[in-house]
Amino acid sequence: MKNLRKRFDAALGLERSRKIDINSIDGFQGREKDVCIFSVVRAPAHGRGLGFVADARRINVGLTRARQGITLVHFSAQLEPFLTQNTPQTPPNEP
Repeated sequence: MKNLRKRFDAALGLERSRKIDINSIDGFQGREKDVCIFSVVRAPAHGRGLGFVADARRINVGLTRARQGITLVHFSAQLEPFLTQNTPQTPPNEP
């Protein structure tokens, strides 16, 4: 998060950058923002998964903090199994 803060400070200047909240999933627990960028790109070696993504409650926190819009930045090879397992299946259309 420190690296992101430095990059936003450099790109936008301190005054504008400080209007942007950069935090972890736990830091946003119980709070909402108009727009969120939810990043789940960490991909540990040896296929150990993404840690918090394995817990549906924690991923739910990340996906439900935005009031108006969300952008999900992810490493699909790691996130796809979670989404496949936790997405309700749509029944086929009946004639």
